[in-house]
Amino acid sequence: MKRILKYTIGWDIDGKEGYLTIIDETQTSHVFSKLPLPEFHILAVMLKEKNVFIDNNKWVIGGWEKGEHS
Repeated sequence: MKRILKYTIGWDIDGKEGYLTIIDETQTSHVFSKLPLPEFHILAVMLKEKNVFIDNNKWVIGGWEKGEHS
């Protein structure tokens, strides 16, 4: 897994689709386009977490230490 360092999100108001570009710790760019609103919303929330990663299968994985969000 590689830590996500930066991301850019956008929402096409007319087309009702989300767009996401993720930059990982190796400076590799991962582009996701034409995301439906539910998927876009989940990713936008996940990316706000402190520890977010992307793996080779393009899974976006977030987590936190126990007690951090009590």
